[in-house]
Amino acid sequence: MIAVGLMNFKYPAFKRNGDLAELIGVILGDGHLSKFPRTEELTIFSNANNPGFIKRYATLLKTLFKKKPYIAKTSWANCVRIRIYQKDIKTRLGVPYSPRRRKRIIIPGWILANKKYIV
Repeated sequence: MIAVGLMNFKYPAFKRNGDLAELIGVILGDGHLSKFPRTEELTIFSNANNPGFIKRYATLLKTLFKKKPYIAKTSWANCVRIRIYQKDIKTRLGVPYSPRRRKRIIIPGWILANKKYIV
């Protein structure tokens, strides 16, 4: 798949802009990043009664990762998961793996340096 160009093995860095800053903020608040042997999983959780939030972040993930996210409502709660699998998510976003309970969260300097991103 890599040889014929249907699958990437190196992913480009994200363009540092307001969309990326917003996504990092949502991941730190409502997201979960997991590591598996060959890939990483990024999940954003949302209230099922908030279709605007779900559409916004599904579109943002599709735009940034060049991949359609998996969207599913949980059967046990009023929760929707927006999920994507790809390599090097942690490195490219600068977000720690979950759980983050005891980890010190550091907001990237490029976000703090621009007041538009901190609103």
